[in-house]
Amino acid sequence: MNESDVLALTYYHTCTVKRPDLIKTDGFDEYGEVEVYTNIPCAISYSGGSTEGESDTVQRINYTNVLFARPEIRIKPGDKVIADIFGDVFEYFAGEGMVYQSHIEIPLIRSDVA
Repeated sequence: MNESDVLALTYYHTCTVKRPDLIKTDGFDEYGEVEVYTNIPCAISYSGGSTEGESDTVQRINYTNVLFARPEIRIKPGDKVIADIFGDVFEYFAGEGMVYQSHIEIPLIRSDVA
C-alpha cells in the first residue's frame, strides 16, 4: 500500500462532481452540467463559518469546508460538488485546490439561506 491507499481508508463520505460543459442537443449547442465523477470516496472537513448578516428573519449559511480525495481526482475551480456525508447531502462549489502525492485538498464553498 502506498500513502494514497492508506489515506483512502479514512474516506467515509462520497461525492459527485459536476462541471459546466458544452452539450449538443438535437444539433444545437448549449451549456449544461456534466457529471465528471460519481460517488467517489472522499472526506469532507469543516473548516469554518460565518454568522455575519444573520438576523431574526434571515439566517445565512456561508462557510467553507475542505474535500480530501485520491490524487488522481481532478476537480477544477467552479465545479459543483454534491457531497453525501453520512446520509446528509450538501452542495458546494469548488475553489482552487492543491494536489499532493498522497491526496488532493479542495476548498469547498457553501452559500445558502436557511
